[in-house]
Amino acid sequence: MKSSFALSAQLSHNKNYSAASDTTRSAVSTFILAILMHPDVQRKAQQEIDSVVGSDRLPDFSDIPHLIYLTAAIKESLRSVCSCYL
Repeated sequence: MKSSFALSAQLSHNKNYSAASDTTRSAVSTFILAILMHPDVQRKAQQEIDSVVGSDRLPDFSDIPHLIYLTAAIKESLRSVCSCYL
């Protein structure tokens, strides 16, 4: 049987993890909704990914400085809709 301190610590940890994952889920959902509502932005972002990354590999962190349009689209989705209200 766990002590009350151990149980309290576990419940507190679960709440913190839940809060962080909820914020992440909201931010990703906001971006997906925004990109679905603006297919022209999606098309331009995909063209940029294709031109920077190519078709023979997946993007990695070294590609971020070259993905200017995609980075701007992501930042705009976070700026325009506060995920704290979702």
